[in-house]
Amino acid sequence: MQPNWCGVGGIPALGERSLVKNGLILQHIPDVSRTPEMFLGKRVCVVGSGASAITCVNALQKLAIASSATIDLVWVVRRENEPYQRVENDALPQRDRLYSQGNSFYSNDSCGSEGLRVKYLKGALVQEFQHTVGGGLNVVLVQGVAAERVEEQVDVVISCVGYRPNCTLWHEVQVHQCYATSGPMKLAAALMSSSGAGGDCLAQVSHGPETLCSPEPGMLVIGMKSYGRNSAFLLKIGHQQVSL
Repeated sequence: MQPNWCGVGGIPALGERSLVKNGLILQHIPDVSRTPEMFLGKRVCVVGSGASAITCVNALQKLAIASSATIDLVWVVRRENEPYQRVENDALPQRDRLYSQGNSFYSNDSCGSEGLRVKYLKGALVQEFQHTVGGGLNVVLVQGVAAERVEEQVDVVISCVGYRPNCTLWHEVQVHQCYATSGPMKLAAALMSSSGAGGDCLAQVSHGPETLCSPEPGMLVIGMKSYGRNSAFLLKIGHQQVSL
């Protein structure tokens, strides 16, 4: 899997490629305990509103509390409404706590939470990342219906805007891909019809072996790649695919 870009429409924002290379934009959930100096006492920007984003926010808060320090957090979210849809009687209480924590920042654009000072920017789109003279970044955004220009000076960016499959493996063979998810078409259609592209991922079941087939004889796409950009993949589904 390869990370998506932060820019509007999924394309790289201006300056994003070079800043990923030099380590000022992180595209995976960092192990903050291994490099605390990157975050403690710093201004950190998290982009995204999925489970990865709130996982990062939670990790940063725990690091700050354990170190008796404070981290300034700028949280950039494309959505205008609450970022997380909580599941009634959630079988994963840890997930429910994370989602509840994430939604708590939505109602207050600038708020304090133990270990964190949070500036929550909803309805915001990233246009550009500028490398500043002092070694940090200037994040250029447009926000709201009026597309108001907003600039935020930060020390590091954590990009949590999803992943897409690396399809290089089958570029020269016949795999019918879904235009929306980049996963195999038959499985993508089955997932869409069974869940409407929503619902709790824990309630899903593995679909039959025919959904894994493609026009290329003997070619099966299984595991995380089979779900493409659909974030509902579970390890148990991958195990079931192998055993079909």
